[in-house]
Amino acid sequence: MPPETRTITAHYTSPTASHKFSIPVTAPGTNTSTAERTRYLGEFLTEKMEEDKAREAGSKNTKKEEEEREEENYGEEQAEDED
Repeated sequence: MPPETRTITAHYTSPTASHKFSIPVTAPGTNTSTAERTRYLGEFLTEKMEEDKAREAGSKNTKKEEEEREEENYGEEQAEDED
């Protein structure tokens, strides 16, 4: 039996915004062995960890650039933008 595609949905609500997240996932069939389910779960979690690492690397670069800019301008008066 081929894997079945399902959707995981989550709703986020805060005082200022709300968002609905949905991602399709391929679920193992209902007649799969424990070893097959374990392998599927391991692959799924590895994929999610890689996505998290890539996202963190992007935010670290941005944060590092911001810190470098702050250090470079330390003690300097910042000009304010006038609109």
